[in-house]
Amino acid sequence: MLDGCRWLYNLFLEQRILSFEELGMSLTKCQQLMFLPELKEDKPELKEIHEKISNQRKDFCHKESRKIVDRYQFICIEDLDIKNMVKNSCFAKNIMDASWNQFCQFLTYKAEEASRKLGLVNPAYTTQTCSQCWNREKKELWERMHCCMTCGYKTTRDHNASQIVLALGIDGLGNNPRSSLL
Repeated sequence: MLDGCRWLYNLFLEQRILSFEELGMSLTKCQQLMFLPELKEDKPELKEIHEKISNQRKDFCHKESRKIVDRYQFICIEDLDIKNMVKNSCFAKNIMDASWNQFCQFLTYKAEEASRKLGLVNPAYTTQTCSQCWNREKKELWERMHCCMTCGYKTTRDHNASQIVLALGIDGLGNNPRSSLL
């Protein structure tokens, strides 16, 4: 392994051990030594690395939320319950890494400061409803394409969901109500 990547490797292993401990499992001393022979010396560096990653996430959330608020008059997002999503989820680490909750907080206060309208949409069925005919079809999580059997509309699942979120969000801001169809 390259010496320049050693700290990243140690960070990965440290996070791995912490995740074991959070699950109530513990590695034996032998396993820890096998995984982390020089971890004890790297603790101050680890704190700096965690702080740097945290600052990078926060900076990214600030910049992206500012771009969205500057560009759009109406902003619509799903009102996701992040705390429930990370409980018993195989995607918990990815959800937390994405800083979705922090991004939503930044977007909310920046939209308010800029007098933009922010619509929060109930996330139920947004990925299963067709944005063209409003027909609902059950899909598995691994299915990434939306193909409506009723009207024949085809697009990516994420694009279709974004159209649903926009329509419902604008409806919630006072335009034509379509929410009753869901």
